[in-house]
Amino acid sequence: MRKGCIRLNTGRSPDFSRANSELPTELADYFASFDLIVSYLYDPDLIFESNLRRCGVQNLICGPARIAESAGHAAQQLARPMEQLGINVADFAERIFPSIEDREFAREFLASVSQPIIAIHPGSGSHEKNWPLENWIDLFR
Repeated sequence: MRKGCIRLNTGRSPDFSRANSELPTELADYFASFDLIVSYLYDPDLIFESNLRRCGVQNLICGPARIAESAGHAAQQLARPMEQLGINVADFAERIFPSIEDREFAREFLASVSQPIIAIHPGSGSHEKNWPLENWIDLFR
């Protein structure tokens, strides 16, 4: 099975965003070489999908281009299209796997700073949902 990833906003694929355009042979062959393509591109008019099909792509799964506020956790929404392949993701807990070096660095770092340590992650993945910087500054005054 061929595996790969290509950025579509690099200027190599402008024809794939226009209906009935002439598709570059090299890129058409590239897309056609995959057993399965999973796309999360915003494609409301199905132009990208149609162009992939014109290249000979037979197995295409399209996922959500945007995360809906009322449709469950983002990880669930992004995993839902995989159900078409018989892959049912039930555990959405994030996992990290620190190396031995990472663990040693953490031990040394934690031993060198005063306690307690407070970690804050002010981002949400969406500018609209981020709390304004001024509020964070006020919180810690």
